[in-house]
Amino acid sequence: MKKKIFLVVSFIVGISLFLVAFFGSGLENILNVFSKISIKYLGLFFLASLLILIGRTLKWVVILKTKNKDVGFFKLFLCKLTEVSISFLTPMAFMGGGIASSYLLIKSGVKPHLAASSVVLDKSFEMVFNALFTFMGALVLISHFAISKNTQIIIIIGPLILMVGIYLFYRRIMKGGPLFDPVLKLLRLNKLKIVKKHKKEIKKSEEEVIIFFKQYKKDAILALLISLGTWMVMFLEYKLLLLTMGYHVNLVTIFSIIAVVGFAYIIPVPAALGALESGQASLFSLMGLGASVGIVLSLLIRFKDLIITFIGLIYLSFKGLGILKKSI
Repeated sequence: MKKKIFLVVSFIVGISLFLVAFFGSGLENILNVFSKISIKYLGLFFLASLLILIGRTLKWVVILKTKNKDVGFFKLFLCKLTEVSISFLTPMAFMGGGIASSYLLIKSGVKPHLAASSVVLDKSFEMVFNALFTFMGALVLISHFAISKNTQIIIIIGPLILMVGIYLFYRRIMKGGPLFDPVLKLLRLNKLKIVKKHKKEIKKSEEEVIIFFKQYKKDAILALLISLGTWMVMFLEYKLLLLTMGYHVNLVTIFSIIAVVGFAYIIPVPAALGALESGQASLFSLMGLGASVGIVLSLLIRFKDLIITFIGLIYLSFKGLGILKKSI
């Protein structure tokens, strides 16, 4: 019941933020930006987005091969699409998608503890660069734009906490200490029936994560390099997105956009609804390009995410929508 109330409230907040940002930017201004869209660069933007998904799937292939599991690239690609879809729909990015992808792997014949550990490893590599580049973007925002002291603190503290969390995670791995138990206790999830029921599987998953980093160092480095590669393509993706609207931008602008996108998806609102639009509208106003450009950029990102979500949910519907209930 509490979860449903939270979802409804967060959705209402998101819609409110979206409407304020959208109409505050001016409908005529937004339509004017849309009229300048280049189909060629839009197509290249979608191609870059596809390459990012392929890269993220390849990283997962590398992880699963160390567990002697060959699910098949195409099937794993569809699992990744579903993971992104559920993450997009949940109030906080990355929360529900991991559960869905674990279940899909289990349905493909992978043992539960191996499926869960592969997802944790996949996410851990992802989060390293997510935190690093969001932090760098935050520094760019603070140093290049006139932002109040309080806003600067808010901007820097999120990615900083995330980086500290990642450091502690890898530190525990190197020391062979418990990974999941402290987190479950901190979030007070250790008393849940489902956690108690799968306590042994959780422990096995934890052991698999530690084994990966201790016994498969070359594969860990390869997975890390693939993650870095996908981030390089992501920079290109945003470059192409701005070219779609006729704007040639530098790295400072791209870093700033990435930072704002990162912050938007941390806010507990489904699909970062309203948070993404408000953030980008504010950023582009600061840059002097106009809030309408930020709104159109957000809508194009959202359109791409909706296509991925649609495909992912179609695949999920064939595998059983029960997974969706467990994920959201």
